[in-house]
Amino acid sequence: MIEDIRKRKVPVVGKGTGVWSFLHLHDAATATLAALTNAKPGLYNIVDDDPAPVSEWLPSSPNASGQSPPLASQTG
Repeated sequence: MIEDIRKRKVPVVGKGTGVWSFLHLHDAATATLAALTNAKPGLYNIVDDDPAPVSEWLPSSPNASGQSPPLASQTG
């Protein structure tokens, strides 16, 4: 995904109101371990508690590495 962002293949669609949830690998592993060792058997949904709209995270992603900003969608 990062390479596609760098190559400007991931546009901001419409107003960028789509929401993405990011989760660090360490957080996912910690939650999985806690569920396996301390919780009752069942299904668990391990997710981010602070999802971000595309309009917030995508435009700043390339800037952090000196790349061009994403293209705006022609359909939005």
